[in-house]
Amino acid sequence: MSRPRIPLTAIRAFESAARRSSIAQAASELCVTPGAVSQQVRQLEDWVGVPLFERAGRGLRLTIEGRQLSERLGPVFEQLERAITDVRSSAAPDHLRLRLAPTLAIRWLVPKLGDFIGRHPGLEVEVSTSAVADEGALDGFDLTVRIHTSRPEREEALLLFRDAFTPVCSPETARQLRAPSDLDRLPRLHSMIRPESWQIWLDGTGLALDPLAGPKFANAALAYQAAAEGLGVAIGQRVYVEADIEAGRLVAPFEGFVGSDMGYWLVNARHKSAWPKVRAFREWCARLVGEQSDQTST
Repeated sequence: MSRPRIPLTAIRAFESAARRSSIAQAASELCVTPGAVSQQVRQLEDWVGVPLFERAGRGLRLTIEGRQLSERLGPVFEQLERAITDVRSSAAPDHLRLRLAPTLAIRWLVPKLGDFIGRHPGLEVEVSTSAVADEGALDGFDLTVRIHTSRPEREEALLLFRDAFTPVCSPETARQLRAPSDLDRLPRLHSMIRPESWQIWLDGTGLALDPLAGPKFANAALAYQAAAEGLGVAIGQRVYVEADIEAGRLVAPFEGFVGSDMGYWLVNARHKSAWPKVRAFREWCARLVGEQSDQTST
């Protein structure tokens, strides 16, 4: 069955003008003249048989039909962009793109990444960070990590670890802490990405303190650095702070960790699971997870 000869260039011009509410801005985006965009929009209006824009002073306003078409075209162009990105990614088998939250990248992945690169010397690894990596789309990336209580259903998922929190501070600050109640006398440092972390620990210990009081930092890595510099007490995720505790840069003044059912899941689109570069990284992470489980249980 043959497809109708849809005026794709005209549709692209209309979608851009509708999204920006401006012929001039659409022309700039598409690298053509405003006259060319206007001509393409008129061509589409002739093709569909109804006006899509009406003038509103110096600007444009969508007609009812234009709004209906614009709302349906947006997701279509997003799907096209994702499809092209996926094809480009699959055509680059030696380029692995990862998208992670900043502290996860800095504290968990980077210290271990040399082992993966050593095992796959021909694979170029690109690590990008985002403050909302758990909710972001995978467009342009092969794998990301989402933070959820249960396994993400629409993607291939591997559980890396679950929450396990304890306060951490510098050795000098730790000398001021005899009991958990002493935390009320010291600044409590917070990550703005996981602002609920102190609340999880306080709930687990039964301690009644303000869970949000104290300086706030863009991510946990900054909060840990501030704690190491003596600025106060941060709430530490076990897998992020255990190396600093072993090295003596940070101290965990109280025994035990408080967890939650929130898990960190390595995910990728299901159709990418067969890609060798994705499979290699997943298998490497699975081995790390197994080693972490063995160390935790001993």
